[in-house]
Amino acid sequence: MQDISYIDVHFEEHHVSIPYFEINGRFEGPHIFLSAGMHGGEINGIAVIESFLEWSQKVNLKDKLHGKITVLPIMNPSGFANKQRRVVEDKGDLNRAFGVESPSNFSEQIAYELTQKIFQHCDFGFDFHDASGSAALLPHARFIKDELNGFTQEMAQLFGTKIIVERTGKPTMMAIALNQKYQTPVLTVEVGGAQRLFPDFVKLALQGIRNFLAAKEMYPGEIIVPERQFILMDRYGVKQKEAAMVEFTAKLGDRVHANDVLGELYFPTRIERREIRSPMCGFIFSLQQFNQVETGDTLFSILELDSCHVARTTLDQFREAENLKVTKIRM
Repeated sequence: MQDISYIDVHFEEHHVSIPYFEINGRFEGPHIFLSAGMHGGEINGIAVIESFLEWSQKVNLKDKLHGKITVLPIMNPSGFANKQRRVVEDKGDLNRAFGVESPSNFSEQIAYELTQKIFQHCDFGFDFHDASGSAALLPHARFIKDELNGFTQEMAQLFGTKIIVERTGKPTMMAIALNQKYQTPVLTVEVGGAQRLFPDFVKLALQGIRNFLAAKEMYPGEIIVPERQFILMDRYGVKQKEAAMVEFTAKLGDRVHANDVLGELYFPTRIERREIRSPMCGFIFSLQQFNQVETGDTLFSILELDSCHVARTTLDQFREAENLKVTKIRM
């Protein structure tokens, strides 16, 4: 195991030690970072980091590595310890605390220290998240509309997820703040959720990291990208109208047709069962993981396909990407 270093963050009565590893290659090259645990209740990103560290030891990564990789397995230790999204000490969202020059709370101080001691020195980075809450998401890379975080759609495609999400960002998000001030592109990756580990999704994310290392000529390897990738701006979500118990037969990523049975709801107050049916054709993008749901919970969401016999509602928000030509990507 690599030697662990710590960044000690102090603000008023609060203190935290954030662990990180540095993998120094034998050859010159870029400096990148991999981070997880921004939100304490999101564990799949943490598992991606663990998987990467195990792989790096297995292949003796540093012996062939061109450049340097800084790895942060958990950026919000108190949130993780309490299974909470936010920093427990001040209830702040760490991913809304970046880009502040004079921190006024503990979360901003953490973001400031991480930026000053690590992030500003990096050429690009990857920040891993999951859906948290009670739902899980298909793995997907996220890029900011109009390239505000320095990552193009093609670079998001290179990570190798079937789904790529285009979104708008906030100035205090890590991905926006680091690029605006230091021109450091950051790719946000979502993997699973609901405080459950998704080993297949973790494996896919590890391959995504390896894709970038190969494309950037930091470490030799095969670049694996799906033949078909889809750009998502929105999705059709089905919300629960009444408290119930739920059991799904469908799985994340399943392709479904309109009126397919996805599972069953049980309403104990009236001893009634009801089938859950798909309202359209497409792929299941998110799925409720808990068996008890309350009013307002999103049961599932679907990425709609254009070849369907029902009226379409979301296709203007969902398109297929052109085939990725790796050699033309600007890194």
